[in-house]
Amino acid sequence: MKTRTPELSDIVRDVLSAQGTGVLLTQGDDGPHGSIVAFVADEDLGRLAFVTPRSTSKATNIARHPRIAMMVDTRRGTPLDFDDAISVEAIGDAYEVDGAERDEILERHLRRHPGLAPFAGAPDIAVVAIDVLRFVVVRRLRVVEELRVASRPRSARAHAPR
Repeated sequence: MKTRTPELSDIVRDVLSAQGTGVLLTQGDDGPHGSIVAFVADEDLGRLAFVTPRSTSKATNIARHPRIAMMVDTRRGTPLDFDDAISVEAIGDAYEVDGAERDEILERHLRRHPGLAPFAGAPDIAVVAIDVLRFVVVRRLRVVEELRVASRPRSARAHAPR
């Protein structure tokens, strides 16, 4: 009997489920900016979301340059990482959400990251969604695969962080 190879979407879903944080990469006027964010992912992989104060560099950068990347990986800091670690890079467009969409995402975010409740409840917090265009998956340092995500219409209320 042949062993089923996991579909690329299953690998992406597993990595995003196992890791609660990733490195968000935005583009500022003075160059790239990286920051660690706690995130949630939609089950269909079409959207990731995080919270951030509107006064941060990442929020300012997204308002000016909404195309972003976010890297999530399974590294453990051991030599086995070269064979075992998987890196998932999400590439997409980020924007602030409001209304019922904001409430739904924030509720899911706090279920996954309950320790962030005081932070997420601050008045200047933006809930930022990323409409994912594609994932780039790297395994064993050499195996690079791409998963394109079906585009969906962005919420009429969505806008870049203020």
